[in-house]
Amino acid sequence: MAAWVRIFLLALVLLVSSGVTAGATQEDVITAWRNAMHVDARARTAVLRSTATDDGLATTIDEWVTTDGRYHRITNRVFDREDLLLTRRGARLLDWNNFARDLDSTELARVRGEAFIVETLAFGPDASFAAAQLSASEDGAVQVTVSTAGEPIVWTLDAQAHLPSSVSADGEERAIVWRDGVVAQIGDATMTQVSLTRERRHFFDIQPPAYIDVMMVGDSVVI
Repeated sequence: MAAWVRIFLLALVLLVSSGVTAGATQEDVITAWRNAMHVDARARTAVLRSTATDDGLATTIDEWVTTDGRYHRITNRVFDREDLLLTRRGARLLDWNNFARDLDSTELARVRGEAFIVETLAFGPDASFAAAQLSASEDGAVQVTVSTAGEPIVWTLDAQAHLPSSVSADGEERAIVWRDGVVAQIGDATMTQVSLTRERRHFFDIQPPAYIDVMMVGDSVVI
């Protein structure tokens, strides 16, 4: 048997075993993912709270993310707090020693990737997934790769649930657990609240501290 035939048959077996038939398209996979989440298409802002352990310390993470990419994260540990605000214009951070600074390009790209992951977990795949690459992993699972801020993010999908079982970004892979179409755990962070609202401005009802200078100009945000 010719080598190219063996390669073709192997690829076909991987796709079939992963729940993606030979005729399935990228659109089929993404649509099945969206449908499995049962998200209100009118939702604009997600509010999430999770608990984790950071260097042995109990940590609570509050996150607010909008469908247009704005993101606010407050990380509370036993002895310190970190506050991050991201908009289309940039990001500003108050770190553990109360030093406020704008993030540089490398940090900004990483934070945009983090915000994109949270947004996808809350709302499902957005329009950017139209450019995603579909492939099969070594064990036959379907993988969806999409780039944000120039960095690839790889989602591995569960063939039965049509939902991501893990996400890989910035050299780190995190397992994902779902409950009734709602994310319940990512990595070592356990979700204690995931709620959606149709109000986009609700995102800015969370008043940032005085050190973060945010001005609303119509529907835009200036840092």
